[in-house]
Amino acid sequence: MSFPRLVAVATACFVVSCAARRTPLVLETTSAEWREARRDVDEATAANVNGRHDDALALATHAWTIAPTDARAAYTRGVALRHLGDADAAVAAYRRAEELFHAENDVHGEMIAIYGIALALDETGRCTEAAIAYRRFAMLVQAAEPAAAAAAIERMHRCAPVPEIPVDLAMVTLAVQNVGGHYRAALDASELAGIAARSDGWWDYNRAVAFAGLHLTDEAVSAYVAAEKRFGPLKPREQGIAAYGRARVLDDAGRCREALLAYAEYADIVHASDPEGAAMAMEVARGCVP
Repeated sequence: MSFPRLVAVATACFVVSCAARRTPLVLETTSAEWREARRDVDEATAANVNGRHDDALALATHAWTIAPTDARAAYTRGVALRHLGDADAAVAAYRRAEELFHAENDVHGEMIAIYGIALALDETGRCTEAAIAYRRFAMLVQAAEPAAAAAAIERMHRCAPVPEIPVDLAMVTLAVQNVGGHYRAALDASELAGIAARSDGWWDYNRAVAFAGLHLTDEAVSAYVAAEKRFGPLKPREQGIAAYGRARVLDDAGRCREALLAYAEYADIVHASDPEGAAMAMEVARGCVP
């Protein structure tokens, strides 16, 4: 198996060609349950390949509940959890899959489970732990696939710890006060934010929310515009959120002509990624009452 193929299988999940390697289920599992678990794992596999990791997790977890000794169910859960960002749970699922594959003398399954552990740890910057898994994987495949072993070691060396982002407590307070409807307190908290926080579009956005909550329309519009500029075209999602906030505050104030322009700007920003959302925004715009 070539390294690209190996990585593709390890990154996604078992494909049809692996279907023959099915770990026997617990003896108490009925044949009907076995078929149900097998079907769930196959559907979860397809869901992972297509990027529907929430669906994959639900299906694989159901299969795992029915058949707790099914290595494929454990492995597929690990894949879904890794893509959903739950590294600890993914590693636990991969390790359980590795144990079950090892018990079945399935070297291929054991190998991709170990590689999954390495990826989950690598992607969250836990490089020391990832290195152990990468080395184990390399040792396992060295004889049959020396190129794959070398590529794994190279990837190990490219692992970079995820830098810790300092938390600005004033920004946390600002967001919490907004959620609680304490808009004046939110604005007071915003004044205590550090320089780094003030240079981020979310500072302006949260201030806009507070101004809107206090019915200070002009101040809210100015803050939303500032947020849009800070986010810029490189952050279209965030820019769109700010544009929509501006549209809503103008709509609520009955300034329909300005609101229509803001809705149109939002629709233009998100049209490529969310055409339905763009169309819905323009529909909402037509309901504005001066």
